[in-house]
Amino acid sequence: TNENERWKAIDELIKLIENTNEYYENEKLRIYPKRQQELWNEGYNKEEETYAGSKWGKYLRASNIYFKVLTSGKFSTLSEILSNFNGKLELGIATGANELLFISSELAKKMNLEEEFLSSAIESPHDCTNIFVKETNKKIIMIRKELIKKLENTQVGKYLKSLKEERENDFEVLKKPHWFIFKPITGNLAMPRILFERICIFYNPNKLLLSKQFVTCTLPDDDAKALSAILNSTLSWLIMEIEGRKALGLGSLNLELLDWKKLHVIDIGKLSQSNKQALLQKIESISMRPIGTIFEEIGANTPEEVSLEKIKTDRRELDKIVMGEILGLNEEEQLEVYRAVIDLVKS
Repeated sequence: TNENERWKAIDELIKLIENTNEYYENEKLRIYPKRQQELWNEGYNKEEETYAGSKWGKYLRASNIYFKVLTSGKFSTLSEILSNFNGKLELGIATGANELLFISSELAKKMNLEEEFLSSAIESPHDCTNIFVKETNKKIIMIRKELIKKLENTQVGKYLKSLKEERENDFEVLKKPHWFIFKPITGNLAMPRILFERICIFYNPNKLLLSKQFVTCTLPDDDAKALSAILNSTLSWLIMEIEGRKALGLGSLNLELLDWKKLHVIDIGKLSQSNKQALLQKIESISMRPIGTIFEEIGANTPEEVSLEKIKTDRRELDKIVMGEILGLNEEEQLEVYRAVIDLVKS
């Protein structure tokens, strides 16, 4: 109501912002000073030698515990971790007609489709209930170039021909010659590009083929298991929620190939042998059961309901290794992680 007081308040706000050189927060605002060079480095794509951008909003959205753990010296980007194993991330198979080429094992059998043209596959996270995925109920029609001549007079050949005749106007890819030939892509880690209330990163030991709903890579078995343990910890869920994309609607969390490359992850190359062995034991244990939603795993629907006693026992044991033994967080700090995850997913 008083114009002079209003301008005085604005001047004070400007002075506060300009004179703040380290993290500051009160009940009304948060200030997180970052140098332009740091933001440039954060958003720079070394592979393409261009600035690709970064999610600066995390400095305003993320809880303090996020910044505390990232300054521990135990983290690297997922791309940096994989480079130490000569590994790289890539998108799964882009068929252009998933709903036609990924079919259930029962349907394939009912249609008498020949096995030599079929491969076991994972089309969607919905095909998997446990962290370790050794088999699914899905097949993908996979035609190698040398088998094209054998297609004539086969059930698979007849099926593909009927699709081209009946569905060509529905799928642009069907108009291309030999549209059913594509590069087989798999890896022993399968990371979904779209996540909802259930966050689960899959270990794929039998290297089932993966659709483009996944980002994948291959590591030595024990390293892949250890990394899956890290990625399935509640702390990593928090980091995914902060560093992922939120623009898809329906409450979905989106991590594209570039997001997975830049995701901050505890570096398995910096772990002690005892920490690594403990992770391998705990991920074996938790992989024996289906993974529930975040609310089911933590045993709370609001941040206020969170308590260590309500968290699923095997999840709590895994988190104690990740947050307690590896990062040195005390129980109150670990509770802050659980509360922040529930709050972000709920939001």
